[in-house]
Order: sequence, then C-alpha cells, then structure tokens
Amino acid sequence: CLLLYPNYITDVLRMSIIIVASVYFYTLFFLYPDTWSTFIFLCIIPALSILYFDAKLFYFSLLLNSAAILLLFSYIKLIDQGHQYPYIEQDLIGNSINFIGCQVIIYFIFYLTYGRLKKQELYFEQIQQSERLKVTGQLAAAVAHEIRNP
Repeated sequence: CLLLYPNYITDVLRMSIIIVASVYFYTLFFLYPDTWSTFIFLCIIPALSILYFDAKLFYFSLLLNSAAILLLFSYIKLIDQGHQYPYIEQDLIGNSINFIGCQVIIYFIFYLTYGRLKKQELYFEQIQQSERLKVTGQLAAAVAHEIRNP
C-alpha cells in the first residue's frame, strides 16, 4: 500500500488492493482452519485502508468486511456446524463481540487520524492564503510607492 500510494492515485486501484487483501486473508482463514490467528487478520482488514487516508475507501472496506464476516459466521453456524472451526462455533457470540470491538477500535483510529489530517490540511491552506495575502500586500505597497514616487 505504501509503495503504490504515491505512484498511482486511482480509486479503482486502491479498492482492488483492499479486495485482493481481503480475499487473501479469507483464503488463509479457509486454508488453515486450525490456526486461530487467521481470524485476527480478518478483524483488521479495514486497517489497511487507513494507510490511504480515504474515507470512502475505509467505509467500503469496513462494510465489505462486515458483510463477509456475517456470511462467514452464517456458514460456520449453519453448514460447518463447528467441524473445522470449533473455536468459533463454540463461542460465536464472543467472537462476534470480538469482531465488533475490533471494528469499533479501528473506526476510532481512523476517525482520529482522518480528523487530524483534515485539520492539518486546513492549517496548510490557511498558511498558503496568508502567504498570498502577504505577497499581494507587498505588491500593492510597491505599486503605490511607484505611483507616488515614479
């Protein structure tokens, strides 16, 4: 993400990177059902989109991940019934709360960093505006001086 961010600034590429990362982590989850840590990776997928500082992309990844987890838990509860994923099926409510808690924490991290970024952008724009006004004032003073004293 960090290598591609400065070079290609397109929403389609960013969205496809998030989708590919999601598919990768869900594939790991299904390929290694005995590894509990892969569930943690599923919880932090929206954190990847924070690196782009794009609100639409973050909300897209949050919504995509929530829908995928809902489908995953439905699959585990209704079809798998705890054969491959007993650690999730035995405490489905606890894992759901864990997932929701992770999403809330990631949202607050995004909210704080995105808010701070917007404040810095506003501050930078104010500095640029004051520089423009300063240059305009100096130019006006120089023109007025030349008009009075040719």
